[in-house]
Amino acid sequence: VITSVDGLLWSPVVLAPGAALQAITWGSRFVAVAADGSALLSDDGQSWRRVATGATVPLVGVAFGLGRYLAPGADGALVSAR
Repeated sequence: VITSVDGLLWSPVVLAPGAALQAITWGSRFVAVAADGSALLSDDGQSWRRVATGATVPLVGVAFGLGRYLAPGADGALVSAR
């Protein structure tokens, strides 16, 4: 992940070591999902924290709508959170 405050200068951000990110979205905060079934959360795009989702399969996408995050995973898994 890289961030910029002005769209001209960009800086890389280290999320979680070993996190194989699959997708990222913005709702009320940034949410990224990883191949190990975990999620990473950030309010500012700079500081991230890893959280367990309960998924035991890779999460392959994430979307935000109507105040809810949805993350589809392998084998038909679906994780939902506000």
